[in-house]
Amino acid sequence: MSATDFLVNKVIDDVRPMLTPDGGNVELVSISDGVVTVKYDKGHNEHCVDCVMPPEDFRLYLLDMFHDRAPGVLDVEVIAPSEAS
Repeated sequence: MSATDFLVNKVIDDVRPMLTPDGGNVELVSISDGVVTVKYDKGHNEHCVDCVMPPEDFRLYLLDMFHDRAPGVLDVEVIAPSEAS
């Protein structure tokens, strides 16, 4: 496992707990040529609709995290769980 792979996995592990209270999750699908692809299940919170990030907002959030903590990541692709088959 490369240093970038390790750092990407660390960021994902650090982000996951903020998603799970609303039934959400994030899983690494692949890292290729500086692009990280993740499967994102945003979950649902009927009491706080704004608490659940839309996929594009989540992509930008992850991209910022990777730029800060995982040099070498150039972009993030977010796919829905149904697209990951």
